[in-house]
Amino acid sequence: MSFRKVSTGEQLQIPAQAYNAFVDAAIAHQETGQKQSRLTQSNSQQTSILVRNTSDQDMPRFAVMGADSPAILPADNEDEFTRQVALNCVVPVEADHKGKFVILLEPLAPGSIGRAKISGVCLAKLEVEDEDAKYADVIDGDGTMLITASDGAAQILWRGEPKGESSKVWAVVRLGSLGGKSVFVIRITGSSQLSANRWNYNAVEQVPEKLGRYKDKALGWTGTAYNTIEANNAATGIQGSGDDTGHFPEGVELKPIGSGAIVNAWRILNCEGNEEVHFAAPNNAGGSCEGGAA
Repeated sequence: MSFRKVSTGEQLQIPAQAYNAFVDAAIAHQETGQKQSRLTQSNSQQTSILVRNTSDQDMPRFAVMGADSPAILPADNEDEFTRQVALNCVVPVEADHKGKFVILLEPLAPGSIGRAKISGVCLAKLEVEDEDAKYADVIDGDGTMLITASDGAAQILWRGEPKGESSKVWAVVRLGSLGGKSVFVIRITGSSQLSANRWNYNAVEQVPEKLGRYKDKALGWTGTAYNTIEANNAATGIQGSGDDTGHFPEGVELKPIGSGAIVNAWRILNCEGNEEVHFAAPNNAGGSCEGGAA
């Protein structure tokens, strides 16, 4: 059937076939709008972005890659930079990519571009190191899977049970901001002078045994920690521990936290956006003075 426009003043007579065609078109338009609305809402909750594999490895679907830098910098092409988010991604390094990773939605050869999940619910491969862990994050130097953790950027919604000697399972995870326990336990293993009455501390992550004892956590965090009680310490005056060095006898000085101490610790991002581990423990004074040890 052919359609024509009606002139002003002309009596309007709409054949049933034409009227039904208009109704069908209106319904189709309405359904399309509803679908687009649902898709927009879904996409706002389930975010994927374009990524470029800048590693030298073929990365399979569901691989974990560390977010490295924008694929296009504003200095190179500001219009393209603002048009859409695209990231260069590499094999994750824990020190750089904890909480900063994507999960590939398609395999990517070196230098190729594809889509990856950066937030929302998705599938992931998981190394179950801690049976009770509710979160997961990157494995240092391993892009094949995530590993269970006391805190992390992936909340474990469901996971399979390890079979036999294998601890690798499929999981449903929700990617997002760091969550889980904000505090974990570390053991001080050594120290070196940072500045006057301040120290860098070497430490390893702990897991509880029983009767108040702890042991090193397999594949747990190791690195440098900082004592917040020492944050404003100086060569002289009242220190964070409450001690006034002006009252110390000659030969007595503030001491670092001793090796073997078990303390609660937490992660923060410093002013440069790098992760640091902090803890709080009061320092003791020690040394020797006339008449014996202080």
